[in-house]
Amino acid sequence: MGNMSRNKLGGMCLIIGPVLALIFYMLQPGNMIISPADTADAAASMAALQSNAMITSLSAFLIPLGLIMWLFGIRTLNDAGDSTAWGSFGVQFIFIATIGWVASIGLQHVVAAGPGDAMAAYTVSAGLSNVSGVISCIGVLMLSLAISSREGINKILSYIVAIAAVISGVLGVIMLLDPAQSEMAQMIGGIVYIIWCIWFILSGLSLSKQG
Repeated sequence: MGNMSRNKLGGMCLIIGPVLALIFYMLQPGNMIISPADTADAAASMAALQSNAMITSLSAFLIPLGLIMWLFGIRTLNDAGDSTAWGSFGVQFIFIATIGWVASIGLQHVVAAGPGDAMAAYTVSAGLSNVSGVISCIGVLMLSLAISSREGINKILSYIVAIAAVISGVLGVIMLLDPAQSEMAQMIGGIVYIIWCIWFILSGLSLSKQG
C-alpha cells in the first residue's frame, strides 16, 4: 500500500471524506436536489427514495464511505498533536454518531426496495439520524475547543465551529421533541455541516503537511 504516513493519509481522509458525504447527501433523493421533500412528511420522503432507487442505493453506499474516512481523519487529527482528555472524549462521541449515521443510511436500502418493511425502516432510520446528529454536535464541540490552540489549527474558525455545533445541537434536540421543526433544523444543520467541512479541510491540509 505504499509508504504513506498516517498523518498524510488522515489528512487526505479529512479533506475527501466530509466532501464526499456532503455531495451525496445533497444528491440523495428527498433532500436538496433530487425530488426534494419535507422531512416531516414520511410518505413524501419515502416516495422520493423509492422512485429514485438507484441513486438512493448509491448514496447509501458512498455517504457511509465518506463518514468512515472522516472518522479516521478526526482520530488522526486528535492524535497528531498534544491530545487532551476533552479531545479524546469528543472523538468517542463522533465515533458513536458515525455508527448511528451509517446504520441509519444503511436502512435506506430497505426503503428503496419498496413496500413491506419500508415504513418501519424509514422511521428507525430517521430516529437514528436525528440522535446521531445531536451526539456528533457534542463531539465536534469538544474536539474543536480542545485543539483550537494547536499550531496549524485556525483558532477563530475553531470557535466558529464550536458555536455552530451548539446551535445545531440545540436545534437537534428541539427536532427530537417536535418533529414538525425538522425542516428548519435540517436546513440550519446543512449550513453548520458546510462550516464544519471548511474547518476539516483546512485541518486536513495542515495534517498532511506534517507528513
